[in-house]
Amino acid sequence: MTKVDKQPGRKLFSRGELLTLVGMVLVVASAPLHWAVLQPAHLPALPAAALFRIKELTFAANAYQIGVGWLLVACSAAAGLLLLWTPTNETKRFVFAMHIALGAGCILIALMHISIMPGVLVCLAGGGLLVWGGAERSK
Repeated sequence: MTKVDKQPGRKLFSRGELLTLVGMVLVVASAPLHWAVLQPAHLPALPAAALFRIKELTFAANAYQIGVGWLLVACSAAAGLLLLWTPTNETKRFVFAMHIALGAGCILIALMHISIMPGVLVCLAGGGLLVWGGAERSK
């Protein structure tokens, strides 16, 4: 029988990587949630009896309908792709700056559409985790 040397292994995910992955999932999951309430410019063609019962006609819009959905997905996917790059001493600052900028971009988009809607709140939390994950990973 041969004796196997016990070498210290690498953990599956570091804290920064795990925070980044959870933040990325939250930002992507926030896009199809409700982000805003839109009121139509005119009422649709409905019978008079139906219009009598409608007090206020509003539509809930997600991030794709207000034009920021794919931008959120792109920012969070790019932050996730940065996990594939193992930073060296020369590239550590660049990776840190990109990671923080992408997370801050998600937060900025959510702040531009701030409201008590689930999509905005989940995006704020996910962007915060992206920034926190970038900071943890750069240590």
